[in-house]
Amino acid sequence: MSETVTNKFNLPAPVMDMIGKNDYTQGPTDVNVTSFIAPPQVTSLKRKHRKDIVVDASDLFYAAWGNTIHTVLEGYGQRNPDAIVEEFLHTKDLGVKWGGHIDLREPSPEGHIISDYKQTGAFKVKKAIEGFDDSDWECQLNCYAQLVRRNHPDIKIAGIQVVAWVRDWSKIKAAGNPTYPQAGVVTVPLRMWPEEEAVAYIRERLSLWQDQEQRMDFGDPSIPCTDEERWKKPDEWRVVFTASGKTKRVFDNEEMAKELVASEKNGAEKFDITFTPGLPTRCTYFCEAAPYCAQYKGEQL
Repeated sequence: MSETVTNKFNLPAPVMDMIGKNDYTQGPTDVNVTSFIAPPQVTSLKRKHRKDIVVDASDLFYAAWGNTIHTVLEGYGQRNPDAIVEEFLHTKDLGVKWGGHIDLREPSPEGHIISDYKQTGAFKVKKAIEGFDDSDWECQLNCYAQLVRRNHPDIKIAGIQVVAWVRDWSKIKAAGNPTYPQAGVVTVPLRMWPEEEAVAYIRERLSLWQDQEQRMDFGDPSIPCTDEERWKKPDEWRVVFTASGKTKRVFDNEEMAKELVASEKNGAEKFDITFTPGLPTRCTYFCEAAPYCAQYKGEQL
């Protein structure tokens, strides 16, 4: 049974029908790629509380729209017999059966290209175009490459890439800015790892997943999510005027804030230092498991 879906914003019936059509399964596996590359705590909490989780339809719209696009694009494989679409593959490492759905695998003169369709924002695509590592995309696609190696050892893999639908694309912003996506759909090539690097990563993530599952089964504390996994903003130490409450400077380091106060004449009397913890953006706005997460709830006290 999946989570309960509400409709707080009265989305129309055809949209709700689209949102309800999610036939994804992870096949005969213990865990899929997107689950074991995610923070282990999130994956296990979502599994444990899947019957209790409540989400609103408005938060599922883009995922549903993405599923619709996938369905339409499956027709490409019917018209092009060399193109393999929606291929589900699985294998085993550390005694764990794992697998994933590959959106498109298509031959080229150099070998097969593995593609994954994603809906995303222009900022994320811009980072990838500028050469900044986008680890979740890169990790996911390299896991898919390893699935192809295991299941089709005779096939040479020439590359991996994301085909990104840029949902906030702007023609005006694209003009004169070569690092901004130049079209509403952009192909983003990703670094393909050597096989030994992919195997090491997969085994590391599966080991973490196994550890977390055992902790959950025995009631032990979960593996905490890292600040990076939580999309946590930096902590702030704000130097404010005691009399007016107005801010003089903001620092991401307490010592620097103290140094500023000490450097000012009568600084201890003129200024106060206030601390604001960085907001864990993913936990606060995007994680379905947050209501059941001891790590997150402990910070709200």
